[in-house]
Amino acid sequence: MERMTQAADWFETRYQQLQQWTDERYGPSAHRAWIVIGIVIALGVLAVVGAVLGVLAFTISAVLAVLGAFARGGAALVGGVTDWEVTAVVTEPVRRYIATHAAGLGADVGAIWLTWAICGAVLWVCSLFRSWAARGGWTLFGVATTAMVYTASPPGSQWLAAGVTVMYWAVLSSFALSGLRRHPRTVISVQPPPVAPQPTDDLRENLAEATRRLEQLEAAANDPARGDWPPPRPRRR
Repeated sequence: MERMTQAADWFETRYQQLQQWTDERYGPSAHRAWIVIGIVIALGVLAVVGAVLGVLAFTISAVLAVLGAFARGGAALVGGVTDWEVTAVVTEPVRRYIATHAAGLGADVGAIWLTWAICGAVLWVCSLFRSWAARGGWTLFGVATTAMVYTASPPGSQWLAAGVTVMYWAVLSSFALSGLRRHPRTVISVQPPPVAPQPTDDLRENLAEATRRLEQLEAAANDPARGDWPPPRPRRR
């Protein structure tokens, strides 16, 4: 906010200097002076807009370059992981399944394969942040991968390949699906405000007796000649 105020003050100062210069050169309120001021302001606006567009274009190009580098690095990482002989039990059948059934899709087999691998990695990473949508997608991804591996594996090793796929998926799910338990439910019970105990019959009688004695004492104090002073003490029941 302070920088915006300083910028506004700077532009106002420049405008006053320009107006003073045109007044000295062409005279106060001259038609030619207003034309010069308008041209200078238009050029200044064009310069500011050009600078903003240049900075915006540079920023967009830099962001695209960074995203491209990340994409190339991610593709290289995915390719290295999927080509590893430990994961080839899963990845090779998935590649064969995609290559067999992608003929009528109108998409490149390599693009579909890379999309499958990247989607699995993204779902796994998002599941670490306990996103229920990502966890559901990760579960469906595991089921679909197991089905593709079983279908595209050689007939004698279909169940073994499916079992290895489930084992890999279970290991990864131990991180992605952690925390799936019933959380304790907190029940807040609102208690009514305490009610003052009501006086019993004995307490009422004692209060009435005390009130009567106070009245007698007050009457005796006002009339000392009364013969019943002090008043007789009541018997205890």
